[in-house]
Amino acid sequence: MSHIFDADNFFFSGINKILDYIFVSFLWLLCSIPIITIGASTTALYYTTNKVIRNERGDILPEFFKSFRSSFKQSTTFWIFFLLIGCIVYFDIKIVTEMLEEGMLRNLYKSLFYGLSMLSIFGIIYIFPYIARFSATNTMVMMNSCFMMLHHMIKTILATILSVSAVLICWLFPIALFFMPCVWARLLSTILESIFKRYMSQEDLALEERRNQRM
Repeated sequence: MSHIFDADNFFFSGINKILDYIFVSFLWLLCSIPIITIGASTTALYYTTNKVIRNERGDILPEFFKSFRSSFKQSTTFWIFFLLIGCIVYFDIKIVTEMLEEGMLRNLYKSLFYGLSMLSIFGIIYIFPYIARFSATNTMVMMNSCFMMLHHMIKTILATILSVSAVLICWLFPIALFFMPCVWARLLSTILESIFKRYMSQEDLALEERRNQRM
């Protein structure tokens, strides 16, 4: 009984972890309100969740805004790109539905646009975490993300199911927006970090291991 109110016991440690999830999710939600900043906010979400929540290094607030500022230009560029694709796909599907009668050609066009939408989802899942973890040009970010996406298709599908489920939960229960973003990033990091580490140099892996051991 003497340890029941100890800040390091299981109960209080669990409460602190829940509050951390809520705090990171709130920061993501707050910084995503302008909509155009969702890319940078998502990069910061993954970076902070992986570093602070998963590996227990650093503090939430400074790490979140450090990533948000440093990745803002690159993440926003990719986010605008995905927004444009989303708009094109939406209006193209609408035009095809209104102009073409039900049949093979209409279904072919719709399948093509839905396929493009799926590729965009794959891209979003990989690109923003990649930016959070590595420094690279836009071209290299795109090429490496596409390579990993296709080379690890089973994990890509798992990450997609996770992401779609998280969006669906938030759609059905809006209150989940205050904790689900960080939960999503934490679970996604389990999938993606196992991929990322395959392509990290031995020096980078050793450095990361030393950082984790010091904490």
